[in-house]
Amino acid sequence: MFTSGTTGKNKRVPLKNYNVVQAILAYENALDLSPADSTIIATPIYYVTGLIALFGLFLKVGGEVYLRKRFHVEEIIQLILEKNITLIHGSPVVFNLILGQRPNTPAMDSLRYFLCGSGPMSVEKINEINQWLPNVEFRTVYGLTETSSPLTIMNEAVAGSKHKGSSGRPVATADVRIVGDDGTDLGTEEIGNVEVRGATVIRSYYLDEYPELFSEGSWLKTGDIGYVSNEGYLYVLDRKKDMINVGGEKVAGSSVEDQIYGLGIADEVAVVAVADELFGEIVGAMIVYKENQEVSAEKLQQLLSSRIPKYQIPKVILQVSEIPKNENMKLDKVKVRQLLNDYKREHE
Repeated sequence: MFTSGTTGKNKRVPLKNYNVVQAILAYENALDLSPADSTIIATPIYYVTGLIALFGLFLKVGGEVYLRKRFHVEEIIQLILEKNITLIHGSPVVFNLILGQRPNTPAMDSLRYFLCGSGPMSVEKINEINQWLPNVEFRTVYGLTETSSPLTIMNEAVAGSKHKGSSGRPVATADVRIVGDDGTDLGTEEIGNVEVRGATVIRSYYLDEYPELFSEGSWLKTGDIGYVSNEGYLYVLDRKKDMINVGGEKVAGSSVEDQIYGLGIADEVAVVAVADELFGEIVGAMIVYKENQEVSAEKLQQLLSSRIPKYQIPKVILQVSEIPKNENMKLDKVKVRQLLNDYKREHE
């Protein structure tokens, strides 16, 4: 199976039947599903979310699966209402799009679970969803193609949890550790590189490509930055490649996105590094504002000045009607970076 290539070249991942079975069992163990449950696959089924986390899981529990070629939010909501869909698994983009339909959508009482992977979801947005659909358990999931989908799963609804912002604990057959750049194990609550291993995790890439991405003991270097809490919950801050280095100060784009969402004026946000002669990199933001909530770049910076340090405040801000996404409904941060860098050059 190929990775989606969000940070570069698609990698070839040789998943074994054993990996896939263990992944499906991990989902089944975490969720209370039965043949009465149903879901929709509206993203490519050749990625792990579609093939394992949805198709494989529902084949195991005997539930119903409805297929759609593309994700069109109006069609998805209509299908939820017509077929009494109980579970939706998608990226933060998927749930932001569904949330955007709130004013025109009747109660979707059949829904039981929202499973969110592929990146961190703003706590502010999770709270909005909970206010709208209080009977839906919003669960966060962390996983990669290399982990057959699930590595950690939140074991309770996020909205009412003291572990908001985390991706849950490792599934029963998985281990997570945090290491420094020199490979030294770090303690709990210390930020570093996320490494994983377990029954759902590969031990090599196809034809032993990228051997440098494995540590002794079959630990896979995920390329993510995060930490594990004292209670064992994993918090993923950002992709290592997406961390922004502002004159030596490290900034996690996802944390700045959370602060912008916290202002209650944005439907969608992507924060990335923008090249800068003086600092090397500065923070850039692409924003889709809520209707009638647009503010100037200067006003946004002013609003953020009381929430985050000056070096974390976006210096390049571009308002758009839609943020670029890939076929798997993930924000395409490579394209976002290109557009923001072009915008900065044009306005210097």
